[in-house]
Amino acid sequence: MRSFLFILFIFIFTYTGAQPLVNDTADCLAVVGTFNNKKNVKNVWAYLFLENQVIDSVETYTKKGFAFILKPNRKYSILISRTGYYSRLVSISTILPPGVLPEPVFIFGFKCELLKQKNKVDDYWLDFPIAQVAYDPESKIFEYDKKYTQTIKEELLKLGFNQRH
Repeated sequence: MRSFLFILFIFIFTYTGAQPLVNDTADCLAVVGTFNNKKNVKNVWAYLFLENQVIDSVETYTKKGFAFILKPNRKYSILISRTGYYSRLVSISTILPPGVLPEPVFIFGFKCELLKQKNKVDDYWLDFPIAQVAYDPESKIFEYDKKYTQTIKEELLKLGFNQRH
């Protein structure tokens, strides 16, 4: 009976996509955000969310940027905000496939541009994340979904926002 339960456990663990035993307190991903605004913008806030709760924040400016260290097997968001500008959101999943360990820590860097608020602009597309980041098993690094980001860029271009990145 015990061997049957052991075999059943192995089957369920292997074929249900269960995560390997990864130290969830270990660091997994260093996210470094920079800006490509031509002028330096001060009093920019970057907020790190885990699920729907702010767990860290940093005040910065566009010539400096920011960084956060993320834990494995979680879903994060980074909200970049400044009065008079549209908030920018980046969605990040640190869920790793079975057998992948975050040793050494992965690094993902991105650039974004703060966009000044405009009058009478339909901000529907501005509410979407500018990027969705996840581990790519093929390249074995964290990548952003290029097709998704291109769609967002095209929609923002239609609204008159010509982004440099």
